Formats: sequence, C-alpha cells, structure tokens
Amino acid sequence: MKRTRRIILSVTLLLAGVTLLAYGAAFHPSTVLPEKEDTPAMAKSESALVKEASIGGLKLDGLGNIRLTYTGTPPKDCAT
Repeated sequence: MKRTRRIILSVTLLLAGVTLLAYGAAFHPSTVLPEKEDTPAMAKSESALVKEASIGGLKLDGLGNIRLTYTGTPPKDCAT
C-alpha cells in the first residue's frame, strides 16, 4: 500500500513539474519595454526572453523593468 502511494505521489509531482515548465516556457508572457519610449511595450514569452537575453538584447533598468537594448533589428546571435 505504501509503495502504491509513493508511486502515485511521484507521478503526480512529476506531472505537476512538467506542466509548470511548459507553462513557463510557452505561455508565461512578460512585458518588455522598448529602449526608447517611441514605441509601445510588448509582451514576449519566456522562451523569447531567454533568446533575447542570450544575444544581449535585454537589460533591467533602475526600476526593475525589462528593456530592449536595441531599436530595429536585433543583434546577431552570440558568437560564444
């Protein structure tokens, strides 16, 4: 009986973790402010934010907001 409970608990926790990862990676949008205030803010998914951060396209401003570091086309992919 204890083994069955452990298996059920483990599978439930595993499914909950996978669900939360999928939500964070695909559906959790964050607001990104432009470098200059000439265009409106946009919502981007977490996976898009990770890509932008990896090429140096994002920074935190003094208020903790996420801002783009470029206008127009994004920088090239990171060489490293």
